[in-house]
Amino acid sequence: MASSPGPRDGTRETFKAYEIHLAPDERTSHTFHGRDLLAPVAAMLALDELDQFNHCRPISDPVLLPLDFAQPPLRSGSVIYIDHFGNAITNVQAQLARASPALRVVVREPRLGPMRQTYSDVAEDEPLALIGSSGLLEIAVA
Repeated sequence: MASSPGPRDGTRETFKAYEIHLAPDERTSHTFHGRDLLAPVAAMLALDELDQFNHCRPISDPVLLPLDFAQPPLRSGSVIYIDHFGNAITNVQAQLARASPALRVVVREPRLGPMRQTYSDVAEDEPLALIGSSGLLEIAVA
């Protein structure tokens, strides 16, 4: 159990944190995890019944990590997360990347060149930089 600041009166309101273990099985779609994995958790969350969901366990000491987004003028960004595909998600938001039309992404070597729209904009196994579904600049390999 952890606390967060209350609305306006300086009181503290209690919230719960959970670790959720869901893995695809033979009934799970390979392309629709929003429905098959996330929707059941969202329903339990809405009903305040996560304690009864056997794929969840309460966390007594959650850690909130600071997240500083890159600021203008854009000179550099940082990788903040590596997803399960191996894509490196940065702290550069889409609007900041789009406001820098001459933006070139360099990850030591090689230069990744201009921003791309989709993974298919480069050949298979080629590195690229694009704005991912999170609205952040991602570095990936097609």
